[in-house]
Amino acid sequence: MFTKQNRRCHKKGFTLVEMLVVVAIIGVLMGLLFPAIQAVRQASRRTVCLNNLRQLVLATHNYQASNNHLPPADDGAGASFLLELTPYMDQLYYYERFREDLVSGETLEDRLAELSDDPLEILICSSSQESDELTTEEDTGQYTTHYFGVSGAIGAAQSSDGTRTYTYDELNPQPSSGKVALNGVFAPDSQGRISSKTAIDLEDILDGTSNTFALGEISRSKTASGDYDPIRAGWAFGAQYTTGGDLNAFFVSKSIERGINKEDSPITTVNTMVFSSNHPGGAQFALADGSCRFIKLKTDVDVLKAYASINNREKPEILR
Repeated sequence: MFTKQNRRCHKKGFTLVEMLVVVAIIGVLMGLLFPAIQAVRQASRRTVCLNNLRQLVLATHNYQASNNHLPPADDGAGASFLLELTPYMDQLYYYERFREDLVSGETLEDRLAELSDDPLEILICSSSQESDELTTEEDTGQYTTHYFGVSGAIGAAQSSDGTRTYTYDELNPQPSSGKVALNGVFAPDSQGRISSKTAIDLEDILDGTSNTFALGEISRSKTASGDYDPIRAGWAFGAQYTTGGDLNAFFVSKSIERGINKEDSPITTVNTMVFSSNHPGGAQFALADGSCRFIKLKTDVDVLKAYASINNREKPEILR
C-alpha cells in the first residue's frame, strides 16, 4: 500500500498527445513568423540599396558643385563616370590609379579591367545574389555595378489625360549593341559623342530636377526560364566605341523604352537592358534633385519615359 508521502512524490508527466499538440502549435507559430522575418530582411536590404543610390547621387551633386556641370557618362575613351565619382565616395585610390600614366604595353582597357577587379560595396544591391556581383563575361573575375545613369526615353509616350503625345530622339544610326536615347541626364550628343563638352548642368534640366531621373537600378538576377539573362560589364567601363569613334556599347547608362522588369524577349544586346531589381514590387531610382524613390512595377511606362527625359516639357506626372 502506498503511503501519503509516496503519493505526493509520484508526479504526472506529459502524455504523447500533449507533446504532439505543443509541437504542432510551435510549428504553426513558426510558419506564421517566417514570412514576417523574410519581409523584415527584404525591407532592410531595400533600405541599404536605397542608401547606396543616395550616396551616388550625392557624389554626383558634389561633382557638379566642383566642376559646374554633371559628370559625362563616359570620358570619351571608355571610362565610366563612376570613376569620376570615386573621390566623392571616399574611394580616392581608384581615381588616382585611373589617372596614372599607362605603362609600356598597357592599354586603357587593361587599366579599367584592373580597377574592376575590386568590388565597390556601394555599387552592389544587397538583394542581389553573389553571382550578380560579377560581370557576365566568363573568367574575368571583374565586379560590376547595379546602378546606372539614365540616358533618356525611347519611342513615344502619351500624357495621362490623353491630350498630348511626346516623342523622344534616339541615336541614329542605331548602334549594333542596341538603341541609345539622347534626352537624359547621362546621354551622348546627337553624334554619339561623350565628353565634358557634352555634359549637361542642372540648369539644362528644363523639366525640373524633381521630375527627372538621374540614376536607376539594374540588379535583377537571371531567371530560371532564361527570359531574363542580364549582360553586365565591369564597373569601371563606360562605353565601347567603333574604330571610327562612334558609340557602340553603352555599358554605364541605359534608356527607358519598357517598364520596370519588363522584357518582351531575351536580352541580346547590352544597350537594351531594362531597369530592374530583385526587390518585391519595383526598383530604386535617384532623381536629379538628389532625392531617391522606390518606383513600383505598376508604374506606367509613359510616366517613366516622362521622368527619363530632361527637356521634353511633359506635364508633371505622379510617380506611384
